Amino acid sequence: TKISRPRFKSLSPTTRAATELFEVAYKQHPYGRPVIGYRETVEALNRDRVVHFYQRWYHPNNMTLVIVGDIDQETARQAVLRFLSHKPEPPLPVRPRPPEPAQTELRLSVIDMNVEEFYFYLGFPLPPAEHEDIFALDLLSFIVGGGESSPLVQKLQAEQELVNWITASAYTPADSGLFIVAAALEQEKLQTALEQSLAMLFQYKHTLVSQTELDRARTNLASDFVYRRETVQGQARQLGYFLTVFSDPDYEQRYLSGLAAVTVQDIQRVARQYIVATTVNTVILGKTDGATLPTTEGMTRLCQRLDQPPTQNSTPASNGNGV
Repeated sequence: TKISRPRFKSLSPTTRAATELFEVAYKQHPYGRPVIGYRETVEALNRDRVVHFYQRWYHPNNMTLVIVGDIDQETARQAVLRFLSHKPEPPLPVRPRPPEPAQTELRLSVIDMNVEEFYFYLGFPLPPAEHEDIFALDLLSFIVGGGESSPLVQKLQAEQELVNWITASAYTPADSGLFIVAAALEQEKLQTALEQSLAMLFQYKHTLVSQTELDRARTNLASDFVYRRETVQGQARQLGYFLTVFSDPDYEQRYLSGLAAVTVQDIQRVARQYIVATTVNTVILGKTDGATLPTTEGMTRLCQRLDQPPTQNSTPASNGNGV
């Protein structure tokens, strides 16, 4: 397994590991490139290139504007129209985003970085935000590792003390996303923590979650919308996201209806479809000198072994919540 050195020395270890995860998972799609770009790209910019980029893309017909506050809606709308009426609206350049090819093999990247802890990031490819499975995938990620009572946190962090922190989330942008599990831990616990984390993920393919777990996750995800509405900034961010990704400022109701329709069988179905051994993207970051680290071949064998239905004589591992 190739060990690389950080290209972005000023980044925190979590940001560096997350950046690497996207580079590993997206080989053709631009999601694999960091938002701010690479150092050599930024250093190559000059005034003419910056001005050309601005003149090419910064037009009213390529803008989402959200105004939230103590305003009169029609007065604000008319003011915006007056301000933008003299602005040109030329045809926008076409910039297609190449679809990411289906992943068929496990990928592993190890980064040598002089930090106190080790970190691992796991990522499984997911469909885009408009896909009908996103509601169940959001719920699955919260059930697995979205809160203090989740099994990843309870078993690996609280009970076994294998990790210093661990979390799971579903990243679901306009194009294909990632189901992500991330953790920080001591180097000597890396192999065991990876095995325990993967075993817990794969078990959701063979064991139904409880209705209580599903209801708790649904309540927590729905409450996030309420919390965001408590501040003007939160409302603006939420509306901007709905408009840019879904072209629907009222997407909240559609999302809540989608959450309400998910069953425990749906959770198992999406786990079987997307938590697959051959689609695991793994990033390990830490001080690698003298460390015993997983290899691509070793991770492949481990995932193939764990991604098997339990035999009749075996007892599925409990996740601490009745599963």
